[in-house]
Amino acid sequence: MQPEDAGLLKRFAANLPGAAFLYSEDGEGRQSIAFLNEGCEEVWGISTEELGADPGRLWAAVHPDDLERVAESAGESARDLGIWQCEFRITACDGKKKHILARGTPERRPDGGTTWLTFLFDVTARVETEARAETVTNHLHLANEAIPDGFAMFDAEERLIICNAPFRSFYGLEDDGSSVGMSFEDVLRHALEKGLFPEASGREAAWIEERLQTYRDGKSLLEERIGEMRWLRLIDRPTANGGRICIRIETTRTRVKQLELEHAAATDAATGLLNRRGLAERLASCGEWMEPGERLAILHLDLDNFKTINDAYGHDAGDFVLVEIAARLSANSDPSCVIARVGGDEFVIVQPMGSPETEAIRLAETYRTEITRPILFEGRVCQVGASIGVSFWDPTGDEAIHQCILDADTALLAGKRLGRNRTVVFAVAMRQQAVETANLAREIKEGLAEHRFVPFFQPQMEMPGGRVCGVETLVRWRRPDGSLLPASAFIEVARDTGLVGLIDRDMMRGSFDLLSELSAAGRPGLRLSLNFSSIQLRDPEIVEHLLDEALARGIEAERVNIEIVESTLLDDCSNNISANIRALADAGFRIELDDFGTGHTALASLREFPVHRIKIDRSLIRDIDSEPASRAITEGIFALCRKLGVEAIAEGVETAAEFQTLRGMGFRLFQGFYFSGPMPRDALVAWLAEQASNRRTG
Repeated sequence: MQPEDAGLLKRFAANLPGAAFLYSEDGEGRQSIAFLNEGCEEVWGISTEELGADPGRLWAAVHPDDLERVAESAGESARDLGIWQCEFRITACDGKKKHILARGTPERRPDGGTTWLTFLFDVTARVETEARAETVTNHLHLANEAIPDGFAMFDAEERLIICNAPFRSFYGLEDDGSSVGMSFEDVLRHALEKGLFPEASGREAAWIEERLQTYRDGKSLLEERIGEMRWLRLIDRPTANGGRICIRIETTRTRVKQLELEHAAATDAATGLLNRRGLAERLASCGEWMEPGERLAILHLDLDNFKTINDAYGHDAGDFVLVEIAARLSANSDPSCVIARVGGDEFVIVQPMGSPETEAIRLAETYRTEITRPILFEGRVCQVGASIGVSFWDPTGDEAIHQCILDADTALLAGKRLGRNRTVVFAVAMRQQAVETANLAREIKEGLAEHRFVPFFQPQMEMPGGRVCGVETLVRWRRPDGSLLPASAFIEVARDTGLVGLIDRDMMRGSFDLLSELSAAGRPGLRLSLNFSSIQLRDPEIVEHLLDEALARGIEAERVNIEIVESTLLDDCSNNISANIRALADAGFRIELDDFGTGHTALASLREFPVHRIKIDRSLIRDIDSEPASRAITEGIFALCRKLGVEAIAEGVETAAEFQTLRGMGFRLFQGFYFSGPMPRDALVAWLAEQASNRRTG
């Protein structure tokens, strides 16, 4: 190198930002440095004199892990005379760790060696910045993939920057990174092509528009079904640079649990049918599953004789019967039919149909036929019937569907009053009757609170001699206007509304009070006949309660006749009733069968129950003096009673001719208007005193 060239190189190198030097290796591999600028001292931390004197110190500073790679690249440059470029780490003399970018231009020496004009740059700051950026990127990637929910970032042009695996799976995106750069709209369309959002079927354009609007609003919370049984909560929030962060939280487990709870709340656990709540929810959306021109037939079905199954065989048998009935109803219904169990043994069936009345009646009769088929439970045959009330709802009419359900219930009650096991179609007149019944029930409740139900007493006579041997208690309702209503005017409504038990209780206490008063007044032999409803006889504590009330007033049990009508023995709870009847007899109370001769259980009752006395019904007594058939039947009953040792009393005697005819048959016990009608307590006391006086003076 000429002196002027060396001076020029020195001035040029002095202005370079890094290190510059001429590094040579001769043909024997000996190293030398012909020139170094001041930047070399800054890079290596040692003086140019020391470096020039010992070129090996350049190599000694290279990081041991990088040394082999640096040497190989330098050797390759020496062989090919190609530009030497390499990035490596060094440890400067002051102990600082640095990243160096080296670039050298080789020339062949006359001795076969190589000289490089070499430039070194300290790139530590850049490398560290890149390392930090890579670390942040790696952490972001790891965090992104570790997030269990779907996560994605879009830029201000709505292009996808990054997303994790859950987000890709929700929208059917590939894992190869090809989705990066897709617009949010393209992501939605891709998901639709994959069939991932079934609720968008048939309205894809509107669905995409709605989702884009939600995304751009950046405020809405939305839950949507994905696939068959998965749900997502969508959260889209704006970033400072105009992009969006999208979070997709899978709520399937919560939603499934919620659906299970909603299903349980709307479903009858025993039968799997809808319950009352489920029926209401189903009917609220009936417009969605009814065809144009259809009406709904509403069938309210109540099982007859179901309580007998529970009493006879236990509640397991009852549950089995309910499940079987539900299965039979479902098997005889088409898919559009809605079936619900709305009470213990009550079902409502709602069926859309075009010509409802005849078709509904046919369907109801099909149900009744299926229900009456025997059901086998653990070797025992369970038999039930069904009463069905039918009404119709027209969606174009003025009636609310809720009213039509009430109408079906009204028709059902009408059918049960007619004798059960039948289908009755609702008529408008029934609604007025139902209103009147509801009003009457309310008035009965008010009357009970005001103690307006009072006992009346009708004497029972013993012949010959005309002795008053007992009284029967008959309930009367004293209205606020002073009028009196007999039991026939209200007892059926009281029974249907569960109020008859309260009336019976008041009558029993009033009767015991009278009997106690009469005993204290010198009439200890007078008997009392109390009418017991099936509700009272179902009460498991009735025997104990009756004994307590009687003994509290000093009344012996044998002075009380418990009157039971034959229909009570056919009650759905007849097994429980039967046990109580026997328990009452064992406690000393006398069992009396009322209205004898009007029901088909009469003779069986005399054999099955501890009956002490029967009452021959008024239907046989009426005109017995002129009706040979009535006379023959009554004579037969009386003869049977004498053979069985059972007392017989003729009820409803109203004429002298009837009385004389019965006397001629041998009857000695009578009751009826021929002797006296029912009267209140004070009137009875006065009447008894008058009768006693007449007997003394007669």
